Amino acid sequence: MTACTVMMQRTAGTTLYREVNSRFHACDDQ
Repeated sequence: MTACTVMMQRTAGTTLYREVNSRFHACDDQ
């Protein structure tokens, strides 16, 4: 479980999630 996953759950379904995903693009890869 990476910090990315935690942020995803925290901002799941929110606009922030999209912003975070953009910043942690590497998250999608892993």
